[in-house]
Amino acid sequence: MLTLLAAAMSTISSQFHALGTAFSRDMIGVGTKQSENDEAGNSSKSLLVTKLGVIIGIIVSVILGYYLPTSIIARGTALFFGVCAAVFLPMYILGLYWKKTTRAAALSGMIVGLVSSVFWMFFIHSSNAAMLRLVVVLTGKESLLPYPWSAVDPILIAFPLSFIVTILVTAFSKPDKNDAVDLLFSK
Repeated sequence: MLTLLAAAMSTISSQFHALGTAFSRDMIGVGTKQSENDEAGNSSKSLLVTKLGVIIGIIVSVILGYYLPTSIIARGTALFFGVCAAVFLPMYILGLYWKKTTRAAALSGMIVGLVSSVFWMFFIHSSNAAMLRLVVVLTGKESLLPYPWSAVDPILIAFPLSFIVTILVTAFSKPDKNDAVDLLFSK
């Protein structure tokens, strides 16, 4: 139990620090390259804004924790990793084990993986589509396809499709001399 609590506390600590830094640097613009070269007075301002971002992040997290469904973390994590697998895994596997993989093939596989995963998530997979509500607003139905297809997870469609597109584009495209894969295996 203590190990689980330590892991959870470590993760939440890093998440809150990332929220504070994103708030101060990305949203407010404090601590950017121009102000980092200034005097030390700016670093205390940056630290104060970062702390304010952490506090705002904690408050928003608590509010979302009360109002969102209990399964939102598991569902969001599964969606994120499913999209990542469909976008990056075919390119990664083929880039490592098939030296003919081209840059155009990798990019096209990534685009197909992203588009097909997001499309399946928003319009076909009924549990995600019903939660995201876009297909309900546009069509009034929970899914564009009937039952057997509406239960299929997006990764089961997007990953093989991305893999196949990467292979096909590699087969029909000419390798560029600047392809990272060719540079890697040329020695």
